[in-house]
Amino acid sequence: MNSILLYIIILFLLILLNCFAYKLTINLKRNRLLNQRIRVRNYRTSRIFIIYALIISSFFTTNHLWIEVSTSEEKIIFYLIVFSSFYFFYQMLVLFLFSISKTINPLIRIFQEKVRKRFLFLIIINIVFIISFLIYQSSNWVISTFGDVNIEQLIYQAKNLEGTDQTFVWDFLAGPLLTTLFAQAIFFPISLFFATIAPQNKLFRFSTNMISIVSVCLIFLSMGVQTFGYIKFINYFSDSNFIEDNYVSPSDVNIEFTANKRNLIYIFVESLEGTYTNRASGGIESTNLLEPLTVMAEAGAINFSNTENIGGALQLPGMQYTAGAIVAQTSGMPIKTAEIDANNFGTSEAYQDSEQKFLPGITALGDILKDNGYYNVFMMGSDASFGGRRSYLESHGDYEIIDLNEVKERGWLPEDYHIWWGYEDKKLFDFAKQELETITVEERPFNFTLLTADTHHPEGLLYEDTPIIEDDQFKSVVAFSAQMIADFVTWCQTQSWYDNTTIVISGDHLSMNQDYAKKLSENYTRTVFDLFINTAHESVSNEIIKNRQYSNMDIFPTVLSSLGATIEGEQLGLGVNLFSGEKTLIEKNSLEYVTGELEKRSKFYTEEISGEGIQGTSSE
Repeated sequence: MNSILLYIIILFLLILLNCFAYKLTINLKRNRLLNQRIRVRNYRTSRIFIIYALIISSFFTTNHLWIEVSTSEEKIIFYLIVFSSFYFFYQMLVLFLFSISKTINPLIRIFQEKVRKRFLFLIIINIVFIISFLIYQSSNWVISTFGDVNIEQLIYQAKNLEGTDQTFVWDFLAGPLLTTLFAQAIFFPISLFFATIAPQNKLFRFSTNMISIVSVCLIFLSMGVQTFGYIKFINYFSDSNFIEDNYVSPSDVNIEFTANKRNLIYIFVESLEGTYTNRASGGIESTNLLEPLTVMAEAGAINFSNTENIGGALQLPGMQYTAGAIVAQTSGMPIKTAEIDANNFGTSEAYQDSEQKFLPGITALGDILKDNGYYNVFMMGSDASFGGRRSYLESHGDYEIIDLNEVKERGWLPEDYHIWWGYEDKKLFDFAKQELETITVEERPFNFTLLTADTHHPEGLLYEDTPIIEDDQFKSVVAFSAQMIADFVTWCQTQSWYDNTTIVISGDHLSMNQDYAKKLSENYTRTVFDLFINTAHESVSNEIIKNRQYSNMDIFPTVLSSLGATIEGEQLGLGVNLFSGEKTLIEKNSLEYVTGELEKRSKFYTEEISGEGIQGTSSE
């Protein structure tokens, strides 16, 4: 509550400052022009009554608009935002009324004339200040909260907010938004003061107006751009043929499965990195947080790695968040939103009504498995609508989706149940066992995919019985999550269907826990952890699985190969089958080159992948 109390104190001081802003300006004008006293007693009294009215109206508005009260702190944040917003519009209204009111006082009349002439300037520069300062504050907040992100990721996530964790919403409201509103409360009297002391010359006044507005805009916008990195903005507005030149459509490739098709259990683990292993295994920890998983690698499971030790995939643009990672690992393509109007992802009415497919130009893992008789199931402990995941899974593979809403409909959880992102991974694995016992009765191959959430930043979800490691919540959560996954795999290994089942464990993206990331050396290469258990490949040479430079996109054909499928040309989308030993796009070029090219716009992606140039994209 310390930060909230500080905001309240600052707001109180701002109110006092603004109450005397006009008086200060008038007195300065008096000393300069007329050198005589004027009375402001009535003005000051009316201002106090107006402040009281703003406080009361904000209180009633807050209570009227409030829908879900989580904590008293959140309600205070919401109240301060409402009050600050009211205060801004009140300032503009007072300024307007003051400029058109009549007075017999010669000093006030001169002051009014100044305000009237610069009224439009004051409105514009305050709005420009709010927008620019908010962009700057938001840029800092995004980088400090989520780490290294690009423009397209921000656009995609902003368009798919349904089901998001409310913690981040409140962090944004209490941080960038509230800070901006307070900053504006300080900026307004300053802008008013300088506007009224400017010379009357029209040309000079116009010049200073433009210079002031442009300066305010450029200062904060440039600071925001610098926070993200200038090269990202340059790339975002550049074009590239990289995707078109390297893309291999799965629909044009012959993919053959064995007669006895293997089942697939695919576990997407939130923010699972090779970083969490100990130094001897290739990580940075003194304790191997992933020991239950690395033990499996020592016993014969396959961990593709960028080094001789435990490692994983390198992260590329369009794959730094869960939805992008799922798309990349199951289609060999990144998510790009360079053309905003052309990429109406996620929860748009067209997708909800099944009138249009999500990324209609791709053929994904779900599509291929469905066409080969597989039953696709995707289970997650959150709302599948977040990030457009529901649209993607329904469009590509017709998955049965068992998310937070579905388990409540089935009566597995109470209607008002909500922990973390929905329900915890402990329950996820229990429900998974329950569902597997049902679907394995049927005589058809299945693709059962899980998505965990306990290790989501900032610190993960800590249970009462979680063993504490090094007095660090995040490390404790990671280690406990690894143990739960290993226990689930062990359970699978006791089932009758296991011998014909491949299990893939893969992180979705690098952790966004910035406190953890700051502990890493700049020279350390972070990777997304993967593990292939009980694959169709009896033996794989160390040369094929170690010292590889690959990304999430290469996991797509590799998963199919792990099921025993043969792939013509060994490439699907932008991904290469790692089991084949063929060079990936990163190995053919470089990480820096591929990163830069994927950050750029792609006309081919817009027209052929996202759907702008595709006819007849309705789902069948």
